[in-house]
Amino acid sequence: MKDAANLKILLVDDHQVACKSTGTLLEMAGHEVRTAFNGRAALEIAHNFSADVVILDIGLPDITGYELLSQLKQLKQLERAKFIALTGYEEEIARRNDVGVDFHHFLRKPVDTSQLKTLLENI
Repeated sequence: MKDAANLKILLVDDHQVACKSTGTLLEMAGHEVRTAFNGRAALEIAHNFSADVVILDIGLPDITGYELLSQLKQLKQLERAKFIALTGYEEEIARRNDVGVDFHHFLRKPVDTSQLKTLLENI
């Protein structure tokens, strides 16, 4: 994996303000970031952007985060990517092992930036 200060990150969240502000913070930390506000846009970006990390909101308006994860994992350009789920729902964190889809990590919203930073440093 690349140096943590040089990760390519795809950030997918339908809450546009949170997505843009988290994306800006990640860019300030030295990462190359692309943002998407729905699943369709995320898939379009993923075809041309070989992300090292995909941070993915589970509750998207057009597709569930689990369905999107399944589609993203089929893309050759993301075969080595790490997938981090974002959720505002405690029950999603509790059931993460029951859904049959393997995110590498789960984070609760609102994102704790120090926790995200530590996680990215250890990917």
